[in-house]
Amino acid sequence: THFIIMASVAIEWLRELRKEREALTDTLKCLQEFEASNNRHAQEVERSRTEIENMHRLEREREEHRLHQERLEEQRRQREEQEAHATAALLEEMRLEEDRNKVGSCLLCSEELTRHDRYFDFCGRHLLCGACAAHAATS
Repeated sequence: THFIIMASVAIEWLRELRKEREALTDTLKCLQEFEASNNRHAQEVERSRTEIENMHRLEREREEHRLHQERLEEQRRQREEQEAHATAALLEEMRLEEDRNKVGSCLLCSEELTRHDRYFDFCGRHLLCGACAAHAATS
């Protein structure tokens, strides 16, 4: 009888161990599922973080490009402005040179005469252009 009692206790103890093992197996499965879920979540978080970093990088690059374009536009505008001033100064210099070269106008045809033209000084104050002087000489 002692052996039967001991066997009966051992069987009961084995049943409890089996139940505990099943409970531990269930707990292990739950933990594994939880770990897999956490891993998926961590991957999603990493993907989101990467996407956000990429969006910020693109925004910075767009802003840098916009600023670069603005600088180029400003440089172009300044260059055009400098060219316009240089052209105006050159035209003014040319006009002044023309004014310095003027000696008067032809008495007959009113053509403006410069130092570089062929003209005839008539009586010290009246000028004739080359064509009018030649015509008058042949008449």
